[in-house]
Amino acid sequence: SAAKKLTSIHMHGFEQDKDDRTEVSRRKFIAKFPTKFKKSQFENIDEDGVVKPGTAVVQPGDPLILGVRKKELTSSDAMLGKLHKALKTPFIPHSTDWDHHQEGMVTDVVKGKGGVRVFVKSKAELEVGDKLSGRHGNKGVVSKVLPDSQMPQTKDGNPLEVLLNPLGVVGRINPAQVYETNLGKVVEKTGQPYRLEAFKGGDMVKFTERELKKNGISDTEDLIDPLTGREIPQVMTGTQHMLKLHKTSGSGFSAREVARYTADMRPA
Repeated sequence: SAAKKLTSIHMHGFEQDKDDRTEVSRRKFIAKFPTKFKKSQFENIDEDGVVKPGTAVVQPGDPLILGVRKKELTSSDAMLGKLHKALKTPFIPHSTDWDHHQEGMVTDVVKGKGGVRVFVKSKAELEVGDKLSGRHGNKGVVSKVLPDSQMPQTKDGNPLEVLLNPLGVVGRINPAQVYETNLGKVVEKTGQPYRLEAFKGGDMVKFTERELKKNGISDTEDLIDPLTGREIPQVMTGTQHMLKLHKTSGSGFSAREVARYTADMRPA
């Protein structure tokens, strides 16, 4: 349930330039590379070779821009051409694809003399590798996403949503997240929010303990592991604001482009 609650909306921009060697065209792409995509994947592409805006829902691997590019023939191509002219291909596919693993909605397409730009909106649930942060400098990377049925549960059968490493408290020296978690548990019961002034002073540990005791609440609970049925004693539970950071698992990925090779498979 936490993964769905922490769903974020993203806008992705793709562009493909036009030059004297590159042409964006649906007809020419299909003529040269008819098996590159499935027939159904060409349905959302207009005659200019660009995905249609507004109504087009793109799935992972779907083309956004279809183009062909004149190839600089290598010695390997010349050797293949001597065997059969069909092997001497003067064009290579030059398409831009939707390379994310969730579906997207094409919102805008901008066509110009110099090229094409496509904008796609998508929703991404929380996944492994994303970063989460609290409001007190406590942050970490998501290491695993489990269904609610596999998360530790309270004795009332309510699954926890996020499990935090306790070393994050001492490692970043921010006990304020503990106070927020405990007071959040009180708010969940009473429905009355706390308004705490910054730099007011006073002993927050004693204040928190007093509020928990006044409302008959313990800061810890015995949890149940639903997979084994084993009891996990005295685990601190409560409510804390969690934020999904801009740096998601996909944004930190990088790769090197592959270019041409010679007949003996050396980079050209």
